[in-house]
Amino acid sequence: MKRQKDDSYFISKIIDDIDYILSILDGVDLDAFSNNQMMSDSTVFRLIQISENSRGISEDLKNSEAYDWFKVSGMRNRLVHDYGNVDYRVVFLTAKKDLPQLRSVMEQLLARVDK
Repeated sequence: MKRQKDDSYFISKIIDDIDYILSILDGVDLDAFSNNQMMSDSTVFRLIQISENSRGISEDLKNSEAYDWFKVSGMRNRLVHDYGNVDYRVVFLTAKKDLPQLRSVMEQLLARVDK
C-alpha cells in the first residue's frame, strides 16, 4: 500500500475497509451479526475508518462524483459520539446496502486519480 497520503492512498484504504466488511458479512444475517460482538465491533471500527479516510480525499475530487458525502461523515459521528447506543440494525443495513455503492464510487475516483 502506498505510504504517501494522497487521494489514491485514502481511496485505497476505504476500498480495503469496505472489502473487509463485505467479506465478514458474506452470508451473515442480522441476528448473527447482532449476536457476534467481534463482528459487530470490527464493522463499526471499519465504518469509522472509512469516514475518517473520506475526510482525506480532496474536496475537488469528492465534488466530481455525485455522492452524499455527508452520510459518510454522519455515520461516523453517530458511531463515535453515541457509541453506547449503537443501533446494530442500522450498522448492518448500512454495510449491506450502502457499502457496495460506496465501493463503486471509490473505484471510479481511484480510476481518475491513477490516470
